Amino acid sequence: MKQLIAICFGILSGMVTAQNALMSIDSLHVKLEQVSDVKKKIALLIRYAYQLDSDPRAEIDSARMLAHKITFTAGEVRLMAVQASYLHTQGDLADALRIGFAALEIAQENHLILEVPIVLTGLGNTFWEMGDFQRAIDYYKRAIPYHQKIQLNDLTESQKKEKLFWSENVGFNPDDERILTQFNLGSAYMFNNQNDSAFMFLQKSFDETKLNHRLYAPVRMFYGELMIRMGQIDKGLDFLRESAHFFENGSDSYSLCQNYQFLATHYYDSQKPDSCIIYGQRALQHAQRSNYGKLIRESSELLAMVYDPINLEKALYYRKIFDEINEVLYGPNKIKALQETLVNAQEKARKSEAAIIASKNRQRLNYLVTGLLALIGLSVFLYRNNTQRKRTNIHLEQTLDHLRSTQAQLIQSEKMASLGELTAGIAHEIQNPLNFVNNFSEINQELSGELEEELIAGKINDAILLSKDLKENSKKINEHGKRADAIVKSMLQHSRTSSGEKELTDINVLCDEYLRLAYHGMRARDKSFNALLKTDFDAGLPKIKVVPQDIGRVILNVINNGFQAMHGMENPVLTLSTKQLKNQLEIRITDNGPGIPDSIRDKIFQPFFTTKPTGQGTGLGLSLAYDFVKAHGGEIKLKRSEGETEFIICLPIG
Repeated sequence: MKQLIAICFGILSGMVTAQNALMSIDSLHVKLEQVSDVKKKIALLIRYAYQLDSDPRAEIDSARMLAHKITFTAGEVRLMAVQASYLHTQGDLADALRIGFAALEIAQENHLILEVPIVLTGLGNTFWEMGDFQRAIDYYKRAIPYHQKIQLNDLTESQKKEKLFWSENVGFNPDDERILTQFNLGSAYMFNNQNDSAFMFLQKSFDETKLNHRLYAPVRMFYGELMIRMGQIDKGLDFLRESAHFFENGSDSYSLCQNYQFLATHYYDSQKPDSCIIYGQRALQHAQRSNYGKLIRESSELLAMVYDPINLEKALYYRKIFDEINEVLYGPNKIKALQETLVNAQEKARKSEAAIIASKNRQRLNYLVTGLLALIGLSVFLYRNNTQRKRTNIHLEQTLDHLRSTQAQLIQSEKMASLGELTAGIAHEIQNPLNFVNNFSEINQELSGELEEELIAGKINDAILLSKDLKENSKKINEHGKRADAIVKSMLQHSRTSSGEKELTDINVLCDEYLRLAYHGMRARDKSFNALLKTDFDAGLPKIKVVPQDIGRVILNVINNGFQAMHGMENPVLTLSTKQLKNQLEIRITDNGPGIPDSIRDKIFQPFFTTKPTGQGTGLGLSLAYDFVKAHGGEIKLKRSEGETEFIICLPIG
C-alpha cells in the first residue's frame, strides 16, 4: 500500500515536496546504515518517513525507543508527531489524538520551543480531519506565536544549535513551518465558512510561496477553492487546474485526491454531472489505492449523489462504498475508542492542572474541555452526515438512535453544569432558613427554661404566655424548615432528567427563585462581583402549566449569561420583569452589558456555538433554552439596543 501524507495536512512540511519519489523500507535501511551518529539516524528517518511506500510505524516505534533510551527528547517528540500524522490520514483519529496529546505534554514540559508548534499544528490537522474546524483553528492559532518567536530567532544558544541541526539533517525550514500553519489556518477558516479570515491567511501564504517553493501547489489549491467559494469561479478553476498539474507530475497522492475532489464538488454544484463524475472517479481511485479513508468517503458520497437521478445502479454501488468506509471510520468501535482517548486525556489534564497549581511553575492545561468539545464536534459531524444518509439507506436508523442517545447525555451534562453553577446560590439560600431554625431553637430552649420556672412558681398566666411564644416560634421553625426542604427538592428536581410533565407554576416565584440562586452563585464564584437587581413582576400573573425545571433552566441560563457579560463593568444592572399579554405570558431579562454583535446574532441559538474562551462554555445553554421554550409552544428572542441586551421569553397561557 503506497502511503504519502499530503503536505497540506502533514506535520513536517520540510520533509516532502511534490517532486520526491517514494522509497522502499529496504532503501531507507541502506541510508540509515551509512550514518553512524544516532541522532542523525533519527533525523534521517524523520526526513524520509513521509516518502515510504509502506506502513512506517514499525520503523518509527524502533526509533522512538532509541530516542528515549539516549534521552533525545526533541527527536522523540518529532517522531510522535510523524506517527500521529500518519494515523490521522488513515482514519485512526483516536490514536492520532492520543499520541498528539502525549507529544504536546512532553514538548511543553521540556520547553521544546521548536517542537511545540509542530505538535500543535498536528493536533489542528487531526481536528481538521474530524471536521471540527473551530478546534483546528484554535490549535493553529496557538502555534503561530511560537513560529513568530522562531522567525525572529528569539532563541537561546542551545535552541539555535538545535535549529541548525534540524535544518542540516532534515532539510527543515522553520519559515516553511510558519507558512504551513498559516495556510492550514486559512483553510480551516474557509471550511468553517469564515471567508474573510480565510482570505487574509491564504493571501499571505500565496504571496510568500513563489514558483518552485515546496508549498506552491498546496497553497494554490486551497486558494483556488476559496476563490470559487467567493464567487470568482474562473480564477479559482485556473488555480485548481494549475495545482492539479503539479500534483499529477509528483508523488503527493493525498493532495492530488483533494484537488480532484474540489473540482468534482464544483462541477456538481454547477450541475455539470459529466465533469463531476470524471474528477470524482479520479479522486476515488487514488484514494482507494492509498487507503485515504476520509477522501474515499467524500468522493464515493459525491458520486452516489451525482448518479442518483441518472443511474440508480451506480448510485447504489457508490453508496455501498460510502457505507462501508463510513462504518470503518465512524462505526461504534471507532467512536468508543475516540471517547476512551478523550476521557483519558481529560483525566490526565485534570491531574496535570492540579500539579500546576501546586508547583506554580507549569502552565495550566485544559484538555478536559478540549476533549469534550472534540467529542461534541464529532457527534455533530456524524449526525449531519448520517441524517443525509437516512434519505437513501434505511440502516441509518440504528446510527441515529446512537446519536440521539449521545445528545441526551450531552443535554444531561449541560443540566449538571448548570446545577454546579447553582450550588453556591443554593447553599446561600438554605443557610438563611437554617439560621432562622437555629435562632428560634435557641430561643425556645430559653423559653422552655422560663416556662418551667413559672410553673414551679405557680404563675400560670405567665406560663400560658410563654407557651404561646413557644408555639409561635415552633411554627416559624416549621415554616423555615419547609423552605429549606423546598430548596433541596428544587435542586434535586433540577438535576434529574426532565419527566416532561407540566404542572401549574407561579412564574413570578420561579423567576425570583432562580434570580437569587444565580446571583448568589455568581457572587460565590467571584466575591468582587456586585450588580443591581431590579424586578418588576406582574402581580396579576396567572399560574400556567409548564415543566418548571425546564423553564427554570432557561431563566437561569439567560441570567448567568447576563452576569458574565457585565463582569468587570461599572454599575452593572440586571432587570427581570414579567407581564401578561393577550394570550401569552412574557418574561424579559435585560442586562446593561456590551451587547451581542450583529455578526453573531443569528448564531447564538445554534448548538455548540459559544463566544466564551476554551474551557468556559459548551455552547449548549441557549440552544437548550430555545428547545425548551419551543417545546412549550412559546418563543425566545433577542432584542438588542445600544449598551444592553434583552432576552424576551413568551409562553402561552392555558
